[in-house]
Formats: sequence, C-alpha cells, structure tokens
Amino acid sequence: MKFEGPLKEYIELTSDLNALKRKIIEQKGSYAFYLLWNKSEGGKIKVNNVPYNLKKDVIVAFTSFQEVDIEDLKDFEVLTYNKPFLCVVSEDSDVGCKGLLYFGSFDLPVIEMDDKLKVQINLEIDELKEEFKLSDKLQLESLRICLKRILIACTRKYKRQLNIHEVDRGKIDLVREFSYLVEMHFRQHHAVSDYANLMNKSPKTITNVFSKVARLSPLNYIQKRIMQEARFLLINSELEISQVGYKLGFNDVQSFSRFFKRHEQMSPSAFRNDLQLSA
Repeated sequence: MKFEGPLKEYIELTSDLNALKRKIIEQKGSYAFYLLWNKSEGGKIKVNNVPYNLKKDVIVAFTSFQEVDIEDLKDFEVLTYNKPFLCVVSEDSDVGCKGLLYFGSFDLPVIEMDDKLKVQINLEIDELKEEFKLSDKLQLESLRICLKRILIACTRKYKRQLNIHEVDRGKIDLVREFSYLVEMHFRQHHAVSDYANLMNKSPKTITNVFSKVARLSPLNYIQKRIMQEARFLLINSELEISQVGYKLGFNDVQSFSRFFKRHEQMSPSAFRNDLQLSA
C-alpha cells in the first residue's frame, strides 16, 4: 500500500521481501527512511557489514544512507517514507528521533516491543491502512500524523530501553545533536572541537555531558564511526588503501594507517588480506 503526493512525497507499507529488497536498492542515498517490524524469530540482516539476528517483535530503524542487506525475513511489515513526506531533522521537535533512531548511532537501533507498544503500533498501522484507501485533501496530513505517533512511540520505548528516560532532556538533546552531526561530517571532521564549533558549545561541555549520559567519550564516538566506515570500505570496495584514507578525511596514507592500526591492531592492508585469505 502506498501514498504518493504531488511533490513526490511518499509513504509505503509492505510485507513483501522482494519489494523491500528492490526498494533498498532503488532508494540508495535518496533520503528514504525505514521502520521494520520483525514479527517472527530468526530474521537476519546486515547493516554496514555488521550482522544482526533479529528476535521476534523488534522494530529496527535505518536509512537509505546505510548499507543494508536483508538476508532472511519471514514475517514482517516495513514502513518506508521519504524526506519530503516527513523530514526527521527539520521536524525533530515533533518526533524527537534525530540522532537516536536515525542519523546518529553506529549501532542499529533495535527496539524491543512490549505488549503496550505492540498494541499501539498495530492500531496505528490499521489506521494507516484505512487512510491509504482514501483520497481527499486530508489524507496526506492524516498519514503524517499516524507516522509521527509511531515514531514518538518507538523513540520513547527506545529511550527507556537505553535507560536514558530519567536524564535531563537538555543533556540527551545535546548528545543526539552531536551524534547527528558526526553522522553527517565524520569524513571531514575528526576532532571534538570541530563539532563543538558547529554546536556553539565548548569541547569541555560536550565531554562532560557525554561522561554522564553516554557509553563512549565524544572522541571515541567519532573514532568508532570512522573505523566502522573504514572497515566497510576495505571489505566492500576496490579502493586503494590511500583512497580509503582520503575518503575518510586523512591527508596521507600514513596517517590513516596509523589511525587504523591503533584501533584494529593491524594495518589496513593486513586487514584486507586477512579477509581475502578467509574468503
């Protein structure tokens, strides 16, 4: 089921595996957003080359900017929508998922549904299905409202799951904004001070907030995201080592190699050779 508006804004609900795989390929890099509800045990996907075994009744959120490979899904429903339909960045004050469900975590957000959330999401999906059948002037906004309610419910549950619901909201918003900016700029900016300038905050303020509410320091967060991309490019591309380094913002191959070895305990070339030998 799909709605498409006059400005190419769209939202689509499907449970067809082949249709989902085609959508992921077709929408690559086009500001498409996904909410996937896995309804059976044993779902398997890869995101940025990291495998995930999905339990029954979990929701995962990802975007068309991530490398997603659906290996095995039996029973699922997925909502796909694009930026013109709902921009989670500009409308973050309404849904609060920027830097949490989307554009922020190098880990895949996996929302573990409880009975309350399951009932709520089922009701919203039923409402979406009814709205898909209509074609009046209120349809677009009504569909947006349904989607917003789903995003708000998922964001609240994920915050509780991460035990961050009792933390001062200002601190969480700072971490979310930092996470979003890292996702947008990690190829160019490698220092906490770079992001502090973008946020009009001091590096010390950001570091202090992270020490209270996050698992990693802000510098470790940046470096982990760079390393994730470096591994992905070394595994999945034919770029030279120097080209991978330049793509990630390093001025020369030596700097990139030192950075990579410090985090992986082997050089980029050794990492790639090990993969080729084990293939």
